Amino acid sequence: MPSYDDEQLRIARAIRRIGRKRGESRKEIVAALETGLVESGLRNLNYGDADSKGWRQERASLYRNPTNVKAGINRFFDETSSMGDGKGITAGELAARVQRPREDLRGKYHERVGEAKSLLRSLDRQGGGAAPQRTLSRVTQPGTPGVTSSQVDLTALLASQLEKPLRAAASTPPPLPEFAAKPVSAVAVPTTSGRPTAASDGTSALDAALGVVRDAELTRTAGTAGTSAPAKQSGKKAAEGGRL
Repeated sequence: MPSYDDEQLRIARAIRRIGRKRGESRKEIVAALETGLVESGLRNLNYGDADSKGWRQERASLYRNPTNVKAGINRFFDETSSMGDGKGITAGELAARVQRPREDLRGKYHERVGEAKSLLRSLDRQGGGAAPQRTLSRVTQPGTPGVTSSQVDLTALLASQLEKPLRAAASTPPPLPEFAAKPVSAVAVPTTSGRPTAASDGTSALDAALGVVRDAELTRTAGTAGTSAPAKQSGKKAAEGGRL
């Protein structure tokens, strides 16, 4: 592979980085590298044929900033996307359709395909992996005509399937608990007279019940107090009588 200086590598890396970030296909990135190799030798030229400038020799009369490398790369990929991402044609033909050179120069881009692919592989090793395919960012159902299983975004499909039971569960209201409290009305409460008293609501029933408990406790306490003192006194007298 030919050696490249810092400027050439900087432009080549920018093409790869922007292409990957946009999700462009590997063919489109190769086409961009072919374009840079043919048009400028991967250099950001400030001159060219007529008013052409920049890494892809854009016409200054058509583009306001042809020497802006990032803008030029994004414009290139905008055009490849509008042409169907190069499906059914070579990377060299895709580059020619974007650049629109004279008819006798259209094959120049394809002549650099080997060098462009080799350069991209080298950049992949330096930057970590091959460029992702744009088809993986689309949710494509299996069985679609003309689409292979490798083009199916399994992650997106799995996410869509997992959402279905969650949506169904969210639409079904939870059952009410069986132990839910029931309103208290007309509760019969015993009284000290032995006759039940009907409470009009839950609050009065509770008060009545607590009153009964308090009355019963007071009665028990009073009874205990009333019998304990005489018992002690009679026991004392019996003891004194025994000493007489």
